[in-house]
Amino acid sequence: GIYLVGESPTTTILDGNDQEYVVKLGEGALLKGFRIKNAQVGVLIENLNKAKVSNNIIELTGLVDGSAGIRLDNAPMGVEIINNTIINNHYGIRILGGRPAITNNIIAFNNRFTSGWGIINYGGLPLISFNNIYGNTRADCQNCSQSAGALSEDPQFKDIDQDRGIFNDLHLQSISGCIDA
Repeated sequence: GIYLVGESPTTTILDGNDQEYVVKLGEGALLKGFRIKNAQVGVLIENLNKAKVSNNIIELTGLVDGSAGIRLDNAPMGVEIINNTIINNHYGIRILGGRPAITNNIIAFNNRFTSGWGIINYGGLPLISFNNIYGNTRADCQNCSQSAGALSEDPQFKDIDQDRGIFNDLHLQSISGCIDA
């Protein structure tokens, strides 16, 4: 597969410019180190046996009802979502079948259209562990649950104004429970 690796999510931005999706991954792909924003779907994974999304900031998706930071359509066990910050979307992660591994992410403040979900599952069997899922308007996990190492607390970002949807600095403050969790 193709490896698409950015320098850092604070310096390498993929802007969808209000399109259907920013990135659609292929078989065996790796997407790492980007700030992904401004589309109906940030990252689209459809019918893949293996793909990995790690160390990204995914935000500001949700131009239409039903859009998502990450949309997983029939994503089996070889699909991994690891170490991402997924914030200020309509759905943080939307699962439409499959058994993806969702591990060690911050999925918070997803509230576009005042009806955001952290993770919403439509018929999949996701493996969800060691995530901090917090402050999503409707629900943190719908039709799914976290297992080992689950947190549900304010991640304590350095500079955000959640009420106005402004997320300037997503580094964690030293008091964050997400550090070394």
